[in-house]
Amino acid sequence: MVGAHGYPVNVGDEVIWYFAKSMDTTPLTSSRVFKIKIVSSGGGPSGGGGISPTPTLAPTQVVEVVKEIEPIEAGENASVTFDTLNVTRIRINANNTIRNASIVIQPIEKPVNITNVPGIPYCYFKITTSNLTDTDITSATIEFKVNKTWINERNIDEATITLNKYSDINNNWSVLPTLKIEEDNTSFYFESETQSFSLFAISGEEKTVDLATEAGAETETPMPEAIAGPSPTPIPIPIHAPAPVTIIPMFLILIVIPVIVLAGMIIVVLRRKWGRKRRY
Repeated sequence: MVGAHGYPVNVGDEVIWYFAKSMDTTPLTSSRVFKIKIVSSGGGPSGGGGISPTPTLAPTQVVEVVKEIEPIEAGENASVTFDTLNVTRIRINANNTIRNASIVIQPIEKPVNITNVPGIPYCYFKITTSNLTDTDITSATIEFKVNKTWINERNIDEATITLNKYSDINNNWSVLPTLKIEEDNTSFYFESETQSFSLFAISGEEKTVDLATEAGAETETPMPEAIAGPSPTPIPIPIHAPAPVTIIPMFLILIVIPVIVLAGMIIVVLRRKWGRKRRY
């Protein structure tokens, strides 16, 4: 039978919950670990019975999710999945053999002493490891999701969403190559590759309006409207009547032609007679 016990906690204490299959399970070997750090306390003094008051957790409480990394041989890879974070999976490519290692993701607020991330920030988180150094990996792929409600409310262009990595040495952000891999009804899913773990931020840019297109649509020149005015006076164009054609009546043609033929015959006869007289 499992009993319930009360334990006092103070500001600064960390409370760890983890799933255990046996008494040998520890936070480093458990498949699921949740860690809460107490940053404020509340409630009145104990009313007796030796039970400490339940602390009131501040909204800015820090939650860490710890996952054990399965053993990885050099040159091989393995993945660690997360269910309750914006980070959904981390795939590690091993440079050296990895044993008894774990990875911790800690969602945080933006630290006040660092520069602003490019674009509009969606969330910040820190990734740390145990028994795993940067030289032990060749690269790691971080898969994460962004809620569509946030994208729509902030008018974010999904194509501009990136994972950014902070450098303590240069005190600036580096934009990691980010690829959209899928989506569902509530979120878009992306992946980015990094060579080490640090502080990260997911951000996106607000959609921009094509000012040239919009200006062109607004300044489109309308077709000029016809202006009513006095009608022009028509100028008469002179029309030249065709020259009259003389028509010869048919009966005249029938009379003239025989007369001409007859006259020709008479001339021929007279010439013949005239020629005979001159011979004699």
